[in-house]
Amino acid sequence: MSAYFGEDRLCSVSRELTKMFEENKRGSLKEVAEYFSQKNVKGEIVIVVQGLNE
Repeated sequence: MSAYFGEDRLCSVSRELTKMFEENKRGSLKEVAEYFSQKNVKGEIVIVVQGLNE
């Protein structure tokens, strides 16, 4: 996604929605990728990427 949208594009990554271990992380694609690269991520994941500001 960083290669396509640019690493500064804002995004939100949510996992395990409506469950006990729900987690949400917001930031640039680069920041979020660095955060999750240091974790062993399991479960359902939803990624929302900011649209293009024209």
